Amino acid sequence: MSAPVCKRRFENEKNGADKMQPAAGMHFVKPEDQTACEKIGEFIYDPKKGAILTRTPSSWAKIFLFYLIFYSCLAGMAVSLMYIFLTNNIYGKVGPCWELSESRIGTNPGLGYRPMSHRTVDHFSLLIVDTKFRTQLRYIKQLDEFLKPYNNLLGQHRQICDHERVPQNRSLTSCSVDISQWDPCTAQHGYGYNQSAPCVFLKLNRIFNWVPEFYNSSDELPEDMPKDLKEHITKVSNTEHEKLNMIWITCEGEMPDDKEHIGKIKYIPDQGFPGYYYPFLNTTGYLSPLVAVHFVRPQTGVIIKVECRVWAKNLLYDRRELTASVKFQLFVE
Repeated sequence: MSAPVCKRRFENEKNGADKMQPAAGMHFVKPEDQTACEKIGEFIYDPKKGAILTRTPSSWAKIFLFYLIFYSCLAGMAVSLMYIFLTNNIYGKVGPCWELSESRIGTNPGLGYRPMSHRTVDHFSLLIVDTKFRTQLRYIKQLDEFLKPYNNLLGQHRQICDHERVPQNRSLTSCSVDISQWDPCTAQHGYGYNQSAPCVFLKLNRIFNWVPEFYNSSDELPEDMPKDLKEHITKVSNTEHEKLNMIWITCEGEMPDDKEHIGKIKYIPDQGFPGYYYPFLNTTGYLSPLVAVHFVRPQTGVIIKVECRVWAKNLLYDRRELTASVKFQLFVE
């Protein structure tokens, strides 16, 4: 390396070192030693800078204003989208935007039941009816909670209905469900669980604007319909023709042994869901109709597989997929 180059390099390094030196009259101050409590206190509030949690009040105000506007816009967008996609209010109609076959729910309402048990056998709930008060109390409490809305017979926007008296405007008024006279499937009788004669309550799931097509003539009954239900429909058609508009229900043992062990069954108040409860229009105070299935004297000491099914022309039954039906198991000690 030549001498002139070395000289220039030495001068540049010297000038850089001079720039790093403090100016005349200036000196470095060592930070004060602080305890942990003092550091925490200064972090919470610094009196020198007027900062709270390292930010001045004006800085906090700007941040708060930013997030207030941001989340307000976000909430407004979410509400607007829900309003547009879940209702038809913009067209003068209240209800879901997609109904029946256009919706993911479809046109085949499921069948549910209460009480339910935490015990399962072969993936199906096992209702154990025994003499233990704790077991009985668990089912009774579950049914008390489930039936609580039904205790108010004439609640908001509800009226007493029958096959000749139906609401004039279903979007404003719905039919009440009177469970007070459903003996022995009442709270006063322990829903039959303290007498080894349990009651199971069935309920059809709600689908907005779904209207059932009834089997209301003995000439058009399906071949796979149980004989006793066919006889019941024939009897009703001859004596109480107005009661034919019904979503019929049957409960029976799944296998031949189960049919033998299940014993006599009573349906309270009728063997089906009356048609005047439909369609469901999300009316304030609407209660789904119920049917109490009373197992009068099931065989003790054996597990009984029970299948309950609903019958209407536009209900698609699939035993494997459990559509238009429900299965549970009953064991009475």
